[in-house]
Amino acid sequence: MDNAKPTTSLAIASLICSVAAWLVLPLLLTINPTAGAGVSGGLALLFVGSVAAILALLGIIIGTIALRKIRGGEFGGRGYAWAGIVAGCLPFVAGFAWIAPAWWTELMMQFGYGDYVIPG
Repeated sequence: MDNAKPTTSLAIASLICSVAAWLVLPLLLTINPTAGAGVSGGLALLFVGSVAAILALLGIIIGTIALRKIRGGEFGGRGYAWAGIVAGCLPFVAGFAWIAPAWWTELMMQFGYGDYVIPG
């Protein structure tokens, strides 16, 4: 493989950011916002969630930049860039799937379906 292109560091940085976001996400499950004094639990939840979201967004953005750089033909690492983009998008998809039933129930209650229960 004499003509192998060097992997761009942006592709690897994208993957690292996205994996770091996934490593931060389990911390959300350890925080009890109702325990303790005052708003400290809620602030911890907000902080950890924000860090995970920022890392995931960085993974998506850096991965997109890496793909544009790879398209120029000078660098390789397309798989790392795509892995970073996909791994960065998954926390948002999982978060939406987790919160969507509550949003739907609230919407149904707003329109007068007060006893609406999500099937399942």
